[in-house]
Amino acid sequence: MAEPVPIDPSNPGEVLACAGLTWLIAREAPEAECGFEPAGGNWYFHAPFQPRALTELVAEDPQEGAQEVMLGDLRLDWWQPDYGLNPGFKFWAGQQSPRSVLTNLIRAARAGDPAAWVSEQAPTSGNFGVDPQGNWHSLRLGWSVNEHRHLQHLRRPYVELLAFLALQRFPVQGDRETGFRYALWAPAPLTLAPLAFAGTSHLSHGMWATEIEDTGSDKYKQLKPAHFIGE
Repeated sequence: MAEPVPIDPSNPGEVLACAGLTWLIAREAPEAECGFEPAGGNWYFHAPFQPRALTELVAEDPQEGAQEVMLGDLRLDWWQPDYGLNPGFKFWAGQQSPRSVLTNLIRAARAGDPAAWVSEQAPTSGNFGVDPQGNWHSLRLGWSVNEHRHLQHLRRPYVELLAFLALQRFPVQGDRETGFRYALWAPAPLTLAPLAFAGTSHLSHGMWATEIEDTGSDKYKQLKPAHFIGE
C-alpha cells in the first residue's frame, strides 16, 4: 500500500482524480480497496498505487473514434448527451474537443513525476475546469482568454487527467443548473466505490456541493470550490 495522499475534499478535481485512480488500479487488481480516511483533521486517500500505471497511461496520445476517444484500451464517451454518464461536465466549447482537452493534459503530464500526481504542476493550453486550484477567471485577469488561444496556464495535469477518466465510471449527482454533489468514501473496491461516491452507501463520508463558476468567458466553464452540505 502506497503512502496515503492528503486530499482537499472541497476540491472536486482532487476527489474525481482519486476516483479515476480507483478505476485504473481496479483494472489490474479488481478487488483492490481505495478510499478516504480522516486523520488529524484532514482527509487522506488510501490506495495500492504504483506510479507505473500513470507512466503507461500518458505514453501515447488519445485517438478519436466515431463518438468516443480511446486512450489505449480505455473507451471514453461520458460527455455524449444521449447516453454518456456525465454529459453535464462537458465544459469545453469552440475549437476545443474531448480529444484536444485530453491530449493537452497527457502531454503536460509526461514530463512530470507520476508519484507526485496530486501536486505536480505544468503549463498547458486549454481548460478542463474541474480543478479550482488551476482555474482562471477573465474578470480577475482583466482580459479575455478567448483572445489568446495559445496562452498556457499552470495546472495540475495528472489531477485533471484522472478526473477526466473518473467521469466514465463515477456518476456525479446534480446538473449544470443546480450544481453537482459528491461524497468521499471509505476504502472499497471499484464495484462499491461509485455508489458511495454518489452518497448512496453506508461507505459514504459526507457530501460536498459545487457549482459552475462564471469565468467571464463564453467558451469556458469551470467548477467552484465545493462546500460541505452534511452527512
